[in-house]
Amino acid sequence: MRSRALRDLGYQLEPEQIDRVFEELKKLADKKKEIYDGDLDALLVGLFQNGTARRWQLASLNAVSGTGTPPTAAVSLLARDGRKLDEAATGDGPSTRCSSASSGSPASRRACATSTSPA
Repeated sequence: MRSRALRDLGYQLEPEQIDRVFEELKKLADKKKEIYDGDLDALLVGLFQNGTARRWQLASLNAVSGTGTPPTAAVSLLARDGRKLDEAATGDGPSTRCSSASSGSPASRRACATSTSPA
C-alpha cells in the first residue's frame, strides 16, 4: 500500500500506523474479493478514530416516481472537510436514479447503495 493512496483519502499516517493498516487490509483482502476506497476509509476510521469520524455524511436523499411523473433522484453529501456534493438524475427506477445521481462520485455511489438496500 502506498501512503499516497492514504493521503488521497485525507489521512496522514506515521510509518508504524501504515504498517498496521497494511496488516488489517491483508486480513480484509482474505475475506473479500475486491477492496474499495470505502473499505479502506472504514478500516482507517475504525483503527484510528474510534468510528467517530466519517469521510462523507449523507445530508439528503430524495427519490420521486409515480404515474405520469418522470422518475428522479437527488443526493447531497457533506465531506469531512466541509465540502458539499450535490448530484441529481433521472432513470428507470429508484435504484437506477440513485445510481445515476451518484455517478459523479464514489462516495455518493456508496451512500446511495447504502440508502437503497433493503432493510
